[in-house]
Amino acid sequence: MSPARPLSAVALAVVLAAAAGSCADPQRPELTITPAGGTVAAGQSVQLTATRRYPGAAPEVVTQIMEWSSSNPAALRVTDQGGQKGLVTGALATPVAFVRVHDPLSGVTQSVSFVVNAPEVSSILVSPSPALVLTRAQTRALTATATLTDGSTADVTASVVWASSNLTAATVADTGKDKGLVTAVAPGRSDVTATDPVTRVVGTTSVFVSGPGDVRAITVAPNPASVAVGGQLRFVAVGHFADGTSQELTQQVAWQTSRVAVASIAPGGSASGLTAGETTITAVDPTGAVRGSALLTVTP
Repeated sequence: MSPARPLSAVALAVVLAAAAGSCADPQRPELTITPAGGTVAAGQSVQLTATRRYPGAAPEVVTQIMEWSSSNPAALRVTDQGGQKGLVTGALATPVAFVRVHDPLSGVTQSVSFVVNAPEVSSILVSPSPALVLTRAQTRALTATATLTDGSTADVTASVVWASSNLTAATVADTGKDKGLVTAVAPGRSDVTATDPVTRVVGTTSVFVSGPGDVRAITVAPNPASVAVGGQLRFVAVGHFADGTSQELTQQVAWQTSRVAVASIAPGGSASGLTAGETTITAVDPTGAVRGSALLTVTP
């Protein structure tokens, strides 16, 4: 057997280069978290998404295979199991808390920061709701109850901004100890709103101011009525009061149809023919005690 010949300088360089390449550090990916932090209120949740991208490769969403943790679980919780990995929920007001995301495959770690604020208003219920009926010069105190992002409730009558959509029908006080006090001005309807000045969340109730005396009867016209399939017809409701006067209540009453497959009826009394047949159109006063009806025939 002939003795082995030593490697040439060129061959040795090739071998050393290959060995060096095989020992080089593996490529480390870039890990991106969106949104990149922010602000949440106690009880409010935000879903984070983790995206991993290796050099020269397309990005991939890896939210469900990352390891998620919080620097302050008492103030900021993050889900690390099930199908909701990366779901961040504020728990306790704190100036800053960090969400840490670890990629077990590459070892790359990324963090984002959150400020957790006190619970915020998520909805407002104005009472009485959904409506109340007043006579001219009558007053009624409204209350506003807020549901907060952490599920608790609070009386916010004194802190919301009160407004009336129709001052000719009813006004509402927005200052001092009378905040939320509604005063009936003249027959008509007003939507009274209570708005949280921070979140701009709005609660609403409707105020109906009746005419002189009580409504004794309601008449609906035309009666009988007819409309073709696909056509529209507007009904008018007139209230007849105890003192003998009458007033149109088309916008104040609630409209109903006895056969929804034959015709629909919209707020304001506009009926639409759907299929041939007969249905009864009914107007109900805001108290629910007085109603009037008309027969509607839908022709082919």
